[in-house]
Amino acid sequence: EAAPLVALGAEVERHRAREVVSQAAGALFALLRSGGWRARAAERVLSGRFEGAELSGSADLVLEKAGRAGVLDLKLSNARRFQEKLEGGQALQVALYAELAREGGPLPPTGYFIVSRGELLTVDPGAFPGARELAGPSMAETLAAAADALRFWRDVLARGVVASRHEDLVDASARAAREAAGRPAPSAGPGAIEPSCRFCDYGALCGVTLREVAR
Repeated sequence: EAAPLVALGAEVERHRAREVVSQAAGALFALLRSGGWRARAAERVLSGRFEGAELSGSADLVLEKAGRAGVLDLKLSNARRFQEKLEGGQALQVALYAELAREGGPLPPTGYFIVSRGELLTVDPGAFPGARELAGPSMAETLAAAADALRFWRDVLARGVVASRHEDLVDASARAAREAAGRPAPSAGPGAIEPSCRFCDYGALCGVTLREVAR
């Protein structure tokens, strides 16, 4: 993303990028200082197990305060999307980072820091003074929902049913999964059958459309 900024003729974009990064850094520093946090590591590699699965990933920023960890994930923009993830209990990425960074005791507080706005979004009340605190499931609740969804879909797959996320087949997939598992598929949060993300216009490059529920 940064490479085009060094091209000839990109002076305006380069200047704007410097302004955004500078302002975001100042906002982030102020948030951490007001909450008594300090940076422990950037791009910290975290690994562990979740419901029997081996997981690893790089957390953008691992924090520390009085021996307690915190985890922030930095996103360039699209604050609304990440707000919806937190409010809808779908912020599995930061929830898993919190689980992997846990050092005994409760889950570390987490949040999304939106660089373009210099704003921190979180569902952990009081953890980050100055952040925008959203009403949504806790990270513990998100993880519990993810664990239940993982068990559900493992059961469904073991019975030979593969659900389609094609928007015309979501209902049929939910019925087939329910018949296979003997209980309803998750209707919200991690593991819910939803149409493809539509984050970009290149769905053909990152997904396969099944024309029917596979058995």
